[in-house]
Amino acid sequence: MKGKQSKKPLFKKMKQMQSFRYQCSEQSTDNEIQAIYTSAIERQKIFEGDNIQECKTRVVVLLDEAGLPDEEKMPLKVIHYHLDHPYIPSVILSNEILDAAKTNRTLMLS
Repeated sequence: MKGKQSKKPLFKKMKQMQSFRYQCSEQSTDNEIQAIYTSAIERQKIFEGDNIQECKTRVVVLLDEAGLPDEEKMPLKVIHYHLDHPYIPSVILSNEILDAAKTNRTLMLS
């Protein structure tokens, strides 16, 4: 989404999107995932500045292959807070159904 830079009039009315992407792997850690959220939240606050209503950009976190991290280490547990208190939107892609704690906090499309 490009906001005012879009070619179509409908999309020009929407906010521009800036994504923070993270490719999950079997070695992903909670610190890495938390760092993505922290960076995204800081960037959103910079865009908002003093006037949240005038902000024309939305930051979104994209987690790809969220089913890969080792569940015994629970690296995805850090996203529970961000799903319960969504300051920024999250898109979580997975080829596997995630555990109930995550799927109860999300909208699942298959």
